[in-house]
Amino acid sequence: MTIRNMLAAVALAMTASLDTLAQEVQYPDYYALRDTIGNRMMAFYMQHQDMDMGLSGFKIDAEMGDKATLDGLRLPPMRKKKLAPNAVYPLCKPSTLIICQADYRPATDDFYLDIFASAVAITEDGACLTNYHVFEDMLKPRTAETPERHFIRFAADADGNIYPVKSVVMTDSLNDFSIFTVDTRRRKLSPMPLGIPAIEGEDAYCLSHPKANFYYLTRGIVARNQSFRDPRTGLSKLEMQITADYAVCSSGGPIIDSRGNLIGIVGSTTSLYADPNKVKNFQMSIKKAVPIKAILKALHNKK
Repeated sequence: MTIRNMLAAVALAMTASLDTLAQEVQYPDYYALRDTIGNRMMAFYMQHQDMDMGLSGFKIDAEMGDKATLDGLRLPPMRKKKLAPNAVYPLCKPSTLIICQADYRPATDDFYLDIFASAVAITEDGACLTNYHVFEDMLKPRTAETPERHFIRFAADADGNIYPVKSVVMTDSLNDFSIFTVDTRRRKLSPMPLGIPAIEGEDAYCLSHPKANFYYLTRGIVARNQSFRDPRTGLSKLEMQITADYAVCSSGGPIIDSRGNLIGIVGSTTSLYADPNKVKNFQMSIKKAVPIKAILKALHNKK
């Protein structure tokens, strides 16, 4: 083979490789996804206007500390194989959900799509996990002073499928998480396995929807674990702090280990300033997450 032919063969092989890589990299239209979710939610709402999932129709089956337990959940087995960083995203994306709301306002005859949080599926048949504060407004009983609202809350996936929220089956307001169920509408969710508590220095990925930027992956480590005791109840709040980034609307999004298991969910952030009295000279943001240990304790009813 001549040098010219050899170079031509190498160029052809490189072109084929680049074509293959180009085919594997996908560029979803997340604006179209938002439109799809909104249209499907509006259609569902218009067909089910008698549903009142906004306030009084919402159901709580068990509060953390009660004798109810969720040991019967059909949870998937833990993943054991360590993944390359670029394998975490496609594996965990189907398990990561968007929390949104179809809000119809009769006074103006307007329909609103509100996207405000993240969540993660933990069973095929509809059990999901997010923060307590995501549903807090819906868990309060309706009073005479409560304004009339017409909305249904949903979870949505990366394919634009919508799943109406049915009930909250467990809450822990101190540790800020809720386990809730959705109507899968005869589909199977793609659950993420529950992992084991992560120690400082371990990899931590966050997959969430900061400010409605769908399916945004960040990577960091577990920076610190700590606990606080509530003086009123004697119960302990557990907290995992990580360096992976997130923002508003990331609440409830999965924190993932290097094997694709759930090690926590997004909780909150605290911004540190050189001059805190004037909120001036931003220094850093501490990312606070709900650790899997708190969730596992609740699932097994361990006080």
